[in-house]
Amino acid sequence: MSDTYLAVIAGAVVVIAATQVAVVIVAVRAALQAREIARRLEQEMGPVLAQVRSMSADAARSAALIAVQAERVDQLTGRVTHRIDQFSSSPLREGLALVRTIVEALIGGRATGTEAASERRRTPKPAPDDEPPV
Repeated sequence: MSDTYLAVIAGAVVVIAATQVAVVIVAVRAALQAREIARRLEQEMGPVLAQVRSMSADAARSAALIAVQAERVDQLTGRVTHRIDQFSSSPLREGLALVRTIVEALIGGRATGTEAASERRRTPKPAPDDEPPV
């Protein structure tokens, strides 16, 4: 009886060993297939990735140029605003207002109602804080 048990155990060990060898063979084949798929994917995706890298580099250059242009526009806007502020606070503005008043006084008697109204619309009205105190 003990020889029978030994024979059954030996048979089971052989079956287990054969199964393990089969599993190892299947695992090696799967690993080789996975390596082949990865290689093929790398070959096919390489040009696409190169184009993506090129596009991202172009986008970075464009963003840098846009930032430089925006800075230039900001500087230009600042300079124009500064010059407008300088002009609006200069005596030249007051002189232009005086000349405009004199021209209106001289032309006022000869202008028709429509022209006089359009002239009045064009002349700036003094701000409330510009009026002399009463």
